[in-house]
Amino acid sequence: RKQRSSSRPEEIGETSNGSRWLQKALETLEIAHYRHHGSLVSKGALYSVLQGCIKHKNLLLGRRAYLLSISSGIPSLPLLEDLFIRVFSVCGSFREAKQVFFRSHNPDLYAWHAIISAHIMHGDDHGALMLCGWMLDLEIEPDRVMLMTMMKACGNIGCIDMGRIVHNIIIRREIESKNTIG
Repeated sequence: RKQRSSSRPEEIGETSNGSRWLQKALETLEIAHYRHHGSLVSKGALYSVLQGCIKHKNLLLGRRAYLLSISSGIPSLPLLEDLFIRVFSVCGSFREAKQVFFRSHNPDLYAWHAIISAHIMHGDDHGALMLCGWMLDLEIEPDRVMLMTMMKACGNIGCIDMGRIVHNIIIRREIESKNTIG
């Protein structure tokens, strides 16, 4: 059997040696959930499974984990929304990453960062900057990591106007931090 490239997302039915534990962990969560008639799934265990899906780029298991979270009533937890966006984006399903984000009731900064990074990762810098503008319009304050992500998108497409806005936010923060220290 040919060795698969580690950068290719795993397709339906394929499981690498490194992600067999991941499949077993998800199966255990599914069995426990359905045996107990829809009881809540452990958020910590689901978090670990999602981290594994990202590491092994396993789209199939990411989808199964997402369905499990929906059936157990926990897909709207901000941390999990961020992880599901990252899972789908890293595993090559940009469409599903966007669906998770737009189904979110109140995305936090991490979800915004995940979807903006997903746009950049998939070559949609214009979409990333539109989302940045929308986020700023909603008065969601970007952190340093988000500001760097925004600058990357600006640089990728040469968007000077948004670059100036981001630069002004950075300068304003520097001035505010110096005023609070002194």
